Amino acid sequence: MSEAAKAACFSRNCAYAHQKADPAFAAAWDEAVEVATDALVAEARRRAVNGVEEPVFHKGDCGHIRRYFDRMLEILLKAHRPAQFRENVKVEHSGLEDLAGAICEARQRAKQA
Repeated sequence: MSEAAKAACFSRNCAYAHQKADPAFAAAWDEAVEVATDALVAEARRRAVNGVEEPVFHKGDCGHIRRYFDRMLEILLKAHRPAQFRENVKVEHSGLEDLAGAICEARQRAKQA
């Protein structure tokens, strides 16, 4: 945000004030964020799927390896297919309700005593 505001000759505070006050500015802002996010997702996908060539030096020789970003691939799969790839965690809290009820009952008995 700071670089974009600077490029448009705005201060950050001025840009945020315009965003709040001007619906057209806010819509353009949201669109710019979406375009930037799409570019980030595309780059993440490229690195995860195609990898990146990195130099490797050994005993004075230089070669290359292709490094893939498996963690990024995992994140993309979870984002686009959450039902299939997210961690499914079920939290049971019925015991907490029982505990809360017991505490309330104990307080009631203490007040009556």
